[in-house]
Amino acid sequence: MSESLAGKGDKRREGKNFGANFDKIFGKKPVQRGSFVMRNGEAVPRETATTSPKSAYVPKEFESFKSTIDGTEINDRGQLAKHNQRNGVTDARDYSGDYIQRRGQERVAKSNAELKRSRHEDVKRMVNTLRRG
Repeated sequence: MSESLAGKGDKRREGKNFGANFDKIFGKKPVQRGSFVMRNGEAVPRETATTSPKSAYVPKEFESFKSTIDGTEINDRGQLAKHNQRNGVTDARDYSGDYIQRRGQERVAKSNAELKRSRHEDVKRMVNTLRRG
């Protein structure tokens, strides 16, 4: 095999029997690169893989709980949706970790901008006070 499997700048070199052993293990077919998924026990390129039309999404069983907002017992997703709408709340599970992190960064940026504006106004006020005497 002429192409090295080591990465750029890698000091490792293929041993003298590497090519022969590689071919013995994997055969003479060229190396396939890319992302693969398993379909019927076979690795298939991700781009060409399709989901089975027979498969269905089955959500987890809903666990009943008592609302901390108004004390009502919530036994299914429908009751939860009505409860959230009635009380103007949302469920933390509706938001991904990425959303929460992004919103936190936006909140910090907004706070920093407000702090900067506030400090700027304070400095202007102090300058005007000192000018008046």
